[in-house]
Amino acid sequence: MVFRFHALMADERAVVAPDSHFPTPWTVEEQFACFTVRDASGKALGYFYYKEEPDRRSAKSLTKDEARMIAASFAKLPEYWAPKSNDHALDILAA
Repeated sequence: MVFRFHALMADERAVVAPDSHFPTPWTVEEQFACFTVRDASGKALGYFYYKEEPDRRSAKSLTKDEARMIAASFAKLPEYWAPKSNDHALDILAA
């Protein structure tokens, strides 16, 4: 199973964070007992491990849902690095 999260500009060109070597879009792949986040070139950027049935003694284990949510959030990071248009500021300056 592959979840795809795209970080694209309005003109649909791929966005790369400044000084970054990790092209977008980043994808989340479910593997045995972990979710892997990969960049567009296939390089693994992060592994998020989980236990199907975490026992109560291991407080540091993630559930499958927690690992999926963290991996999905991690895969969306390039969206926050993308240059944002400041249309509102331009409207104020033009007035």
